[in-house]
Amino acid sequence: MSKGFRLLRVEYLFSVLVPCLLSIYLNNYDVFAHIWILAGFGFYAITGNTLNDVIDMEDPNEKETLERVQGYRRKEIFTISLASFLLGTVCFMNNIVVNPLLGIYLAIIVISV
Repeated sequence: MSKGFRLLRVEYLFSVLVPCLLSIYLNNYDVFAHIWILAGFGFYAITGNTLNDVIDMEDPNEKETLERVQGYRRKEIFTISLASFLLGTVCFMNNIVVNPLLGIYLAIIVISV
């Protein structure tokens, strides 16, 4: 696997996307109608993973993190995290414009996590 994909920890996306897909399946929704929401949560998962790496880079005991981020500076990983957060937010914007209450729910989710 490419070093960039290891940095993003794409395999952890499944822990975010599986509950979303499960709720779509259980409510008999169309997956393609909710693809932007899935993409938004996927980008937010990448944001969380990279922010965790930025925080863990300061701890010398985090050998796995230091090995994964070797060759990258904190500023670069934080930039990836910020870009992923912005892309995730843009993915949610269409639904927020249609139903502004979803923006409040999204803000509560982001603040509580």
